[in-house]
Amino acid sequence: NKSIDFLTNWQELMNRDDIQSSALINTAMYSIQNNYNADKILFIGVENGKADLLYCDRDYHPSPEVLQGIVSFFIRNPVEFMTNRLEKSFYDYKDLIGLFGINKIVSVIGVPIVVDGKLKSVLVALMEMHDNFANNFSLFVDGDLTIFSVAFHQLVDALNRLATQERIRKMNAQLEQTSVTDMLTGLYNRQGFVKTLGEEMKKYSTAPDVTTTVLYIDLDNFKFYNDTFGHAIGDVILVSFANIFKQITKDKGYAIRYGGDEFVIVLPDSSEEEGVEIAKSIYARLDETDGFAEKLKEKMGRDFKIDPNNRVSCSIGISTASVFSPEAIEEAMKQADDALYVVKKTTKRNYRVWKPDSQDSR
Repeated sequence: NKSIDFLTNWQELMNRDDIQSSALINTAMYSIQNNYNADKILFIGVENGKADLLYCDRDYHPSPEVLQGIVSFFIRNPVEFMTNRLEKSFYDYKDLIGLFGINKIVSVIGVPIVVDGKLKSVLVALMEMHDNFANNFSLFVDGDLTIFSVAFHQLVDALNRLATQERIRKMNAQLEQTSVTDMLTGLYNRQGFVKTLGEEMKKYSTAPDVTTTVLYIDLDNFKFYNDTFGHAIGDVILVSFANIFKQITKDKGYAIRYGGDEFVIVLPDSSEEEGVEIAKSIYARLDETDGFAEKLKEKMGRDFKIDPNNRVSCSIGISTASVFSPEAIEEAMKQADDALYVVKKTTKRNYRVWKPDSQDSR
């Protein structure tokens, strides 16, 4: 039985979760056309009474006026129907059929879906007049309307299910991203650092002797700005530094807001010299922006003068791990922190490379 075979295959299609909504629509509409010899088939979504064409034949391009005319018809007449030229009821639907050329159409099925009193979707299937119509009575019948109605409702339900699954997937992705990302700066937080480091371990598992350079960064005079001008200004400074770190490490590594005004930059498969170049680039960007002076003025809404000793800057400690392992990265971070400590206690606004024979211990 054709209808049973169609519905069996249709149900299998509707139960698929491994398919995009657009592919499901295309496959479903083709299945209806192929099994019921429809010359034209349209699937229209409706939002606030406005038509959104989701499917039609490639060689048919209904105008916006035609689409809106179809929607308007079903808003006035939200009842499914089947008619053909041999029935008296055919001309009861002339407002709809006339949109396709009333003398060209021999049979029509229309299925609206109404939710809470509002039209949400429309399916229209048509059979057209052919040269041999007088001898051709392959028309839609009442049983077809039942099949189309069941199938179309199942399709809309399946699309809603896929849309819900996609929303859940995006929400989960956002939640996962939030769990590993510092909300203010958009950099990795500590949890994100651990996760990314684990992924990098897999990447370099076959090359454990890859050297990795770590920059440990602490902002200079951040407390002065936070205490003097408020946390909103402190946030501008944190975000501005984070943007510099993102730009500079774009294809070379990644940056982490390690806590408060401390940041870490990790440069996998890099040398000590490359770490030094990154540090120099950071200071060059700071000089270009004059310590984010324009952004700070914009945020405060006024001009201001800062003692040079309180200028926004940062101190940097640098160390390189000779192998790529959690233990080696942890040790490199400790060494970079020790080098940073020396800078903070002496000059500030400078970088220092940790050396095994240096006095960088606390």
